[in-house]
Amino acid sequence: MGWNTRASDWKVAGQAQVGGGHIAAAGIWWFTFQSETAQWSGTFAFVGLGYGAGGSIGGASLPNLSTGRLNWTQLECLRPFSAADLHSSAGTLYGGGAGLAWGYGVVIISADNLSGNMFDNQYCYGGTAGVGASILATSGRWWHMSTGVMQR
Repeated sequence: MGWNTRASDWKVAGQAQVGGGHIAAAGIWWFTFQSETAQWSGTFAFVGLGYGAGGSIGGASLPNLSTGRLNWTQLECLRPFSAADLHSSAGTLYGGGAGLAWGYGVVIISADNLSGNMFDNQYCYGGTAGVGASILATSGRWWHMSTGVMQR
């Protein structure tokens, strides 16, 4: 079990982001991915370029207010994949949000590699802490940043 274990029970939680643009846009978004089947949890950064308007910094996702833990979104996996498959895979990220200290944001994420799509147009949304307002569409890559501890 671990980094190379393919699973279809992945969930994701947004962590933070920085980026923006005026017509051309760029950003980095950090997400935690976790799978019970793979017994693996870790942080990935999505680095993307595209188009959009506005900007923000922080964009930290607020925890689920009922549990005090990460605000997880269950992915609808198109095929089983591993953390190793996700690392350096291509993807898209569409996003929008606004906030001044507290706000609300939505991102829509996808990932694919030479074996095909892993997940497509998955919504991740919730309360955020940060400053800014933006709407953008990017294409980029997913990069493994760190391995973490499984969270319940």
